[in-house]
Amino acid sequence: MTTITIQGINFEASDPYIEGHVCTAVEASVLNDARHSNIKVNFAKRIKGWEEQAGVDLSAEFAYYDAAYQFTPILRRPSDPVGRAAYAIAADLVLAKLRERGQSKSDLEDGLFDSHVARVADLPRIRAEAARRVEATKTIVADALDLNSEGT
Repeated sequence: MTTITIQGINFEASDPYIEGHVCTAVEASVLNDARHSNIKVNFAKRIKGWEEQAGVDLSAEFAYYDAAYQFTPILRRPSDPVGRAAYAIAADLVLAKLRERGQSKSDLEDGLFDSHVARVADLPRIRAEAARRVEATKTIVADALDLNSEGT
């Protein structure tokens, strides 16, 4: 079972698809559509780098990418305020490290940026800083709206 949140309410959703599951025609079609969509988006990023290079056989490159493509898990961004703040801090830190190395997010393998961000966001120091920022923001907003005074 997987917990999903819909409009702030948690629900337990079944996980009917397991390794070795035999797909119906509709399931296979949906999975192939998702795969094709992912390949289209991901390969488009690669084409941009090759457009200026003469002699690149895009058909061969695409065939190789298509044959090697595997679904990667989608890392869900946190929905709680501290988790969102930790994710934002971690993303900034990972991007800064990439810039320091002369790289960008698009230079990484698919899903690697999110994986790095998730690992950094889970560090206790990052979570503590995120909690501090969330509380500071609440205080600033409460003060700005005069919500800390008596009678409100």
